[in-house]
Amino acid sequence: ALIFTRIPFYFSRGEPPRVIWTYFAVCMWLWTIAEAIWGYLYMRDGEVPVFSAADAFWLLGYFALTVSLGRQFRLISFSQTNIVRRATIGIWLGLLGIIAAVLIITRSETPLADFFSYFYLLADAVVGLLAVVIVYAFRGRALAIPWLMISSFVFSDFIYIRLTDSGMYDYVMSGISVALLADTLYVIAYLLVAWGGLEQYLLLRSGADQP
Repeated sequence: ALIFTRIPFYFSRGEPPRVIWTYFAVCMWLWTIAEAIWGYLYMRDGEVPVFSAADAFWLLGYFALTVSLGRQFRLISFSQTNIVRRATIGIWLGLLGIIAAVLIITRSETPLADFFSYFYLLADAVVGLLAVVIVYAFRGRALAIPWLMISSFVFSDFIYIRLTDSGMYDYVMSGISVALLADTLYVIAYLLVAWGGLEQYLLLRSGADQP
């Protein structure tokens, strides 16, 4: 989060990249707070409620990331603001509609818990897919690295949700905690995102240092 906070300052006020990286940094800070709250609740109570303060910060983080993604798409596709805004709203409404349909069809007995399980998984998948499109637009250049790394959360969230749904999250196998292994995947995902941010920061700093 600290690395991404530095990036917007390499752009002037009003420049699109400044807005893009500001919202990206806000997302990282919100998710950092969410992780801290989740960790505190888990350490204190041994379990975390289906919906907690951590989820509120995660959801706000997705909103900030959506704004960042939308602005990035406007920049690389030269699309009008209204087109990108409508497409973004349509994607998220479609995602919520899919979740609602699944909950109704499966007659979920724990709709709130199932909603968040499906939401995080599908939201990560949408973000990951959009990130891949951006990576393709940048043709693999250094500017694409942060977007590529953010898609790593798709895998870590999928594993966590599968483990919690199956009840295996609290298992200990051969003296090794399954929870520790799952949480390590999140650490790796955050490290990958941090690396992507660092690459972007170093690229901008090297350009700023040139006469």
